Amino acid sequence: LIVPSEQAVWIPESLYTEGNERQYLTTLTDVKMGLGVYSDYHPLLKAYIVYSADSTVVTAFKVAFPNIYITCQHAMMANETLMQRAQSHPLVLLNLRGNRVDVAAYNTDGFLLGNSYSFADNNELLFTALNVMKQFSLETPDMELLLCGDVDRDIYGALVNYFPNVDLYTGKPISFLNPEQYPAYRHALILNY
Repeated sequence: LIVPSEQAVWIPESLYTEGNERQYLTTLTDVKMGLGVYSDYHPLLKAYIVYSADSTVVTAFKVAFPNIYITCQHAMMANETLMQRAQSHPLVLLNLRGNRVDVAAYNTDGFLLGNSYSFADNNELLFTALNVMKQFSLETPDMELLLCGDVDRDIYGALVNYFPNVDLYTGKPISFLNPEQYPAYRHALILNY
């Protein structure tokens, strides 16, 4: 089950202690009522993603499917395919969900950022994308901006003139996982709400 999460933080394996998930997350933000705090180990990054999700939904799926594996969209955006693609040039992936955008940033050294931001209009979305590019020094002539999710012509048009290479990312989240490395992802349900 891939649940959308608005609140998430990556914790390196060496700093992670089981049972402290709520503390990790509340250091950055208040966890909203009705949300539970969960964690998922990501072997490629050797880190844990600690995230909040609707506890009613998660509990219902755990009851209906006792052995279900649950993660969030940020874990899915940190993957081997994008890391390999970023070996030759910086890359930013934007997953648009209504007025939210999930961002994953990579350079030749690997994964740099996984976060969600809200935006009111295309100008704020453009500012967010440009800010990530500048903040992580990804501005190169071959930098690539990939878009997926709720992308329309207006959004594409707002971004295409500000980045060297803008393309639609058509890979499905499950299709870029190596089943041997992530056996729990062989069958998955993506939940969008």
